[in-house]
Amino acid sequence: MINPNKIIKMARKVPESSGQTQKRFVIPLVYLSNEIFKELFKMLEEVQEEFGLWTARRWAYHIGM
Repeated sequence: MINPNKIIKMARKVPESSGQTQKRFVIPLVYLSNEIFKELFKMLEEVQEEFGLWTARRWAYHIGM
């Protein structure tokens, strides 16, 4: 497990998002292989296709791919 102090230091390095309602979360990369996250990304792709909210490139940038 990752040390909580290390997570706090990592979170401080992440630039703040623009706008008042946008939030940015930092998650360890190992969590991306979790089934729950995989399902969330599948749902996100479906929403993006339907409403055109985020591009795949923008998500890849935000999750560090």
